[in-house]
Amino acid sequence: MSCVADLALWDRALSSGEADLAGLTERADFLDGQTNLYARGLVVGARRGVRTEDHGGLWPGYKTGFLRAPEIDATVICMINNGAGDAQALAMNTLDAILDGLPNIHPVPPMPSDEVLLPLAGLYVDAATPMTLEIAVSAGGMMTCNAFGVPQAVSAREDHTLISGRGPFALALQPREGGMIVTLPSGHVQEFVKLAAPSALPDGVDGSYESVDMASNLAITGSEATLSGPIMRGRGCSLSGIEGDVIRIHMPSVLFSGWLDARVLRSADGAVTGLMVHGGRAKGVLFTRVAG
Repeated sequence: MSCVADLALWDRALSSGEADLAGLTERADFLDGQTNLYARGLVVGARRGVRTEDHGGLWPGYKTGFLRAPEIDATVICMINNGAGDAQALAMNTLDAILDGLPNIHPVPPMPSDEVLLPLAGLYVDAATPMTLEIAVSAGGMMTCNAFGVPQAVSAREDHTLISGRGPFALALQPREGGMIVTLPSGHVQEFVKLAAPSALPDGVDGSYESVDMASNLAITGSEATLSGPIMRGRGCSLSGIEGDVIRIHMPSVLFSGWLDARVLRSADGAVTGLMVHGGRAKGVLFTRVAG
C-alpha cells in the first residue's frame, strides 16, 4: 500500500545508508543445503553484467515493480493499474534502456529461434510434486510459461537458459528431449514431461476430503468440486484430468484463472485415500478422504 514517492524515499534511504540493506539481501540455505536465491526482502540478481536488487507487488487491479541497480546508481519504480500487465518486465525493459548507453555492458541475450521455441509449446507435468506448466509460443520469440494459472513472460539469460518471470516465483527452464528441466528459486530441480494431451479424470475420486492443516474441506462429484475453509464457504471449482492420478482443480479469481495441481493418493489395493495438493504459495497440502 504505497506510491511512487514513498518508494523513492525508500530507495534514497537505501542508497544513503540510512536504511540497512545488508539484511535484506542476505541469502540463507535450506536444511538440505540448497541456497535460497530469494533473499530476506529483496531479490538479488544480475542484468547484463550489472547487479540488481528488486521486488514486485500486486493488489487486485494493480502491480508494482521496484528495481535497483546500485552499481550504476539507477532505480526504476513502475506502477500500473492494469491487472493483466507486468510491472516487473516494464521496469526491466526501462533498465535495459539505461544500460544501453553505458560502457562494458553485456548485450541483451537473444531468444532462441522460432524453430527451437515453437516445438516447446504444450502441457508439462511433474507427477511427483505434483505440478503442471503450460508453455505458449508465438512467432517472433514471444513465449510465456503458466504455472498455477499465472502466466509469466519468458526471456533468455546469458547462460543460454530461459527464465520465466522474476523474483520468488521465477522458473529457470532448460528444454530437453520429451520435457523440461526446471530450477526453482530455491535451487531445487524438477523434471517435467511433455504430454501429447491431457487425460480423463481418474476413477474413484468422488467423495469428501479434509485438510487438518488448512481447516478446509473438499467435496468432489464428477468433474465438480466444492471447497470450504476459514476464508470461503462453498466455493465451486471444476476438475480436469492431466495424466494418470494427477488432476487440476480450477479456481478462477479476480486476478487470473488460477488452478491447483493435485495427485490422487491410493492404498495398496488402489482405493483412493486422499489428495496431495500443490499451489503457488501452499505446497504439499494433504487432504485425507473422509469415510462415509
